[in-house]
Amino acid sequence: MRNKYYLNLLTRRSAVQAVYQNISTPSDALWKDISQNDHILTETKVDDILLQEIVEKVEKKWNEWDEIILKNLNSDLDLKKISRCAKAILICAIAEIEKKKEIASIIINEYLELTKLFCENEVPLVNKILDSFVHSLSVREERS
Repeated sequence: MRNKYYLNLLTRRSAVQAVYQNISTPSDALWKDISQNDHILTETKVDDILLQEIVEKVEKKWNEWDEIILKNLNSDLDLKKISRCAKAILICAIAEIEKKKEIASIIINEYLELTKLFCENEVPLVNKILDSFVHSLSVREERS
């Protein structure tokens, strides 16, 4: 069980790295390489299926992520004030939560661990946005 946790954490880290790199230097080739399991960003063993699921979901909605994050920001904070690293974490987390709502709390906890590693001062903000997103999913499901 513990090995699965670390495998998922390393996979999510690889997805965040890919998104961060694409935010910094947009490139279609990056998505192609990642989705073909070339693991250009990591030499660590990862869960290829999970990585592909996250990257494909992120890529599919690439032009919508800013709007999704802003909807769940619930404050006067400008999106430009969120670091690229936190934005990459949010994008990957939201993409994965949309696909696996039933384990949202586990997904959030693992992405918060990555936030602590890479942009510790933004943990409360990332947590607030992810909680708001999960709440908005619940409200939408109740209305359906």
